[in-house]
Amino acid sequence: MCLSLRVKLLHRAVDGVYRSQLRPLGLGPSQFTLLVALANRPGTSAAELGRPLRMEKSTLSRTLARLRKAGLVAAAASGGLELTAEGRARLRAALPAWQRAQELAESLLGESFAAALDAAIARVRRRRHSTS
Repeated sequence: MCLSLRVKLLHRAVDGVYRSQLRPLGLGPSQFTLLVALANRPGTSAAELGRPLRMEKSTLSRTLARLRKAGLVAAAASGGLELTAEGRARLRAALPAWQRAQELAESLLGESFAAALDAAIARVRRRRHSTS
């Protein structure tokens, strides 16, 4: 099995863990990630938000549209985006579910694999920055 397929299968398994925990709160993993990013950087533009997350433009636009429609994200006075009061409340409510997903995913993968994954991500980031 090629490495690309193995990574996709792994992504689907881990993503499923997060989906199962966040679904009762009406969120998916990407939506949760964007809520966290906006909580940490209110007033950020969509482009600035997606860049460090490496989200494709279409995925970012679609996910933000869902968050806006749900009343969780709105335009900020600065022209960027920010969480609404409902968005902040939903994020607070979702944190225990996210923590549970973290625990389940790490249990599924094993502690040593999670550490190896962190090392692989760091290696990829270093190489990407050295070739930029």
